[in-house]
Amino acid sequence: MRTSLFLPACLAAALSITLAVPVHASNGGAAAILCASGMRIQLGTVPEPDSGALMIAVDTRNNTTAIYAQRLDRHGHPLWGSGGLLVATLGTQGFFSHAIPDGSGGCLIAWDVPGGVTAEDVKVQRVLADGSLGYGAGGLMVCNAPGNQGEPQLAAGPSGSYYVVWKDDRNALGGSDIYAQRLTVAGAPQWVANGLRITAAAYYENGGYGNGGDPAIDADLSGGLLLSWVPDGTRTPRAQRVNSAGVLVWGANGVEFGASQDDRQAIAADGTGGAYVTYSHYAPFPTAYPYIQHVTAAGALGFATVGLALDMTGVGTNFSLVPVRDGSGGCFVFGVGNYGTYGGYAVRQQIASNGVLLRGNGEDIGDFVYQFGVNDLGNGVAVQTILNTPGSAHVHGLLQRYAYDGTPQFAGAGVTVGRDDGSLGVYPGGAVALASVTMLGFTDARYTHDGSANFAVFGQAFDAAGNPLWDDAELPSLASVKDAPADQGGLVRADWNAGSNDFPAIGVVTGYRAWRSVPGTMAARLARVHPTSAAGTFAFQGRTLLAHADAYWEMVGEEPAAELASYALTVPTGQDSTVASNADESFMIEAYDDSSHIWWSTPLTGHSVDNLAPPAPSSAAGYYAAAQNSTTLYWGGSSAPDLCCYDVFRGSSPDFVASPATRIGTTSGVTYTDVYGPAWYRIGARDVHGNLGPTALVLPAGTAAVGDGAGPRAWELRAAFRAGVLELALDVPRADEGALELFDVAGRMLWSAPFRAAAARSLAFTVQGGAVPGSGVVFARARSASGQVLTTRVVVLR
Repeated sequence: MRTSLFLPACLAAALSITLAVPVHASNGGAAAILCASGMRIQLGTVPEPDSGALMIAVDTRNNTTAIYAQRLDRHGHPLWGSGGLLVATLGTQGFFSHAIPDGSGGCLIAWDVPGGVTAEDVKVQRVLADGSLGYGAGGLMVCNAPGNQGEPQLAAGPSGSYYVVWKDDRNALGGSDIYAQRLTVAGAPQWVANGLRITAAAYYENGGYGNGGDPAIDADLSGGLLLSWVPDGTRTPRAQRVNSAGVLVWGANGVEFGASQDDRQAIAADGTGGAYVTYSHYAPFPTAYPYIQHVTAAGALGFATVGLALDMTGVGTNFSLVPVRDGSGGCFVFGVGNYGTYGGYAVRQQIASNGVLLRGNGEDIGDFVYQFGVNDLGNGVAVQTILNTPGSAHVHGLLQRYAYDGTPQFAGAGVTVGRDDGSLGVYPGGAVALASVTMLGFTDARYTHDGSANFAVFGQAFDAAGNPLWDDAELPSLASVKDAPADQGGLVRADWNAGSNDFPAIGVVTGYRAWRSVPGTMAARLARVHPTSAAGTFAFQGRTLLAHADAYWEMVGEEPAAELASYALTVPTGQDSTVASNADESFMIEAYDDSSHIWWSTPLTGHSVDNLAPPAPSSAAGYYAAAQNSTTLYWGGSSAPDLCCYDVFRGSSPDFVASPATRIGTTSGVTYTDVYGPAWYRIGARDVHGNLGPTALVLPAGTAAVGDGAGPRAWELRAAFRAGVLELALDVPRADEGALELFDVAGRMLWSAPFRAAAARSLAFTVQGGAVPGSGVVFARARSASGQVLTTRVVVLR
């Protein structure tokens, strides 16, 4: 019995291909299973109700063969790590079927086990959406009869069950028979132990098929199973229908169709219990032509004995045909043939149930087709084509969805699957549908380097119009753009997550650039010298600028790649936010490699904030002139680099709060006159971004009492020279008396006056300019009867 990895020959040959890489790679698809080395072949996709998917792949990492699974959420983000979840380690290569849904959000997959209980056996595993294994760690043994059993295939059965079909050598007739089993999704066999024999006659008559290849199978959409095969004895194809009870509906030997030497058959349900079968008809041998036969639900041939010739121009003699019901009793046939240097031609034909060809000699749906896959979605047909550009190694994938009436659902030739820039999508892994959402997986060799095999599994979901729903895994993703803390503004911190191309051991990305949007006024100037239609970077007035996505951007930072999961960079902003509004700007991250690929993140807005308020003004003081009912305040200037002005607040007690309600004025100078008194004051410095620093509390000299009648609590002598007048203020904390005196630098007395306070109070004195001749430094002294002596000095400038 043949034991091999189910792998197209072109996939292995593709390992040595060197790919061309154009600029601006995008639409890479969701990365389902990535690993540093080895080969991954996508086997199946199961849609989940949240528009995510469960994906299955066979994997050769670690020099062994294993099955891995991955759960993608509705954005296409992997939930079980970049390498996926290990389902089964098999050790050696074997045959793997495609994966089918279990009807409950999980999937089923079958394989043969070399060196099993008797020889080669058949196993099945159920992978659930939560990552658990429904049949335990070792899987479910389906058949361990004597001899070899292998190459299993799966088909949906009645609700809650499924079919497994395999080749079986237990009868020792020199070749293989076909056996099948129906199981519940819980793993309970419904037919005879070790399966039901489908090919009832002896091998050399019509039981075995050896050289005929694997049987073609499909669910009959009525709870039963359809099969077709080519027996070695007659070389004439046969078909069989088995109902859910295990009854061979079309007789013990099935229905014969076609003629001797016909081959390469495929089968599809017609929706009424019958089947359409396509095959290669040799007339005369060895030239083969595309044919189709309709077997009714009763087992009768709907067309002539040898079938209906399909006039499909371009398919020729080297072709593959896939039938799919058309929803109205007829059938679509998709074919690829006439392979040349750069692939073949994909053609579709439609056949009515009465055998009329509805589309002439077929419609060309793709040239230079390298690979193709066709899937019945249950509400239409999905066709994947991998196209090869002549004269290059540029290979890209397309997906087209057709309604059952044949109407294309996506514009043009279809939507691009994966990178459209030379990445090698080598094998379409099957498409599925969830209502109008189409999902598919594919194997991709974009991370193959230096001749080493590194095939990854990617996927994508599309809405009804063909727009991708899953995030491009290769794009960097901006997580946040936030103000850089504890600074004077002008900076934000950009945090982003790396794309799949910067994962450890993948390491395609070599660096990142941060870009900030250009404001409208500057953008208008740039439009005159560099239109946005000329996309790319350019220099202007010493800046590195970018025209991208109909906008202009300025480069504000760069960071080397290091195969990290996330990165952060502090970059400058063009303006700061103020108390009036946030100065939001858009930022974008660009990832690049050393081969001219570029990946852009989605822009994200953020703003910078001045987090540092100015300090409180120093040497704040003031005096109250009762005669004028006026208070003059003065303070030392602030050294804050972004100072705007000073706010002055007034209250009736020392614990009043500086607020908009108590603010009485704003000034850019260091003095302020308030025609009011007596009162308490607070003075605070404010920066250009609206940050108000701590305030200095002032009780002006000359104020007898404020609010609750409290006077000064400590002795203090203050002096200031303004507008030719020397002003003195003395705080007396208790009843006392004494004298105030002025001296020049030589110690000569210039002026004196007595003071007396019956209680704690602040006293104010004015010394006219005539008592203080010239300019220079003068000293003030206060002496009290209680022995308190205070001195201060003031600079006189005339």
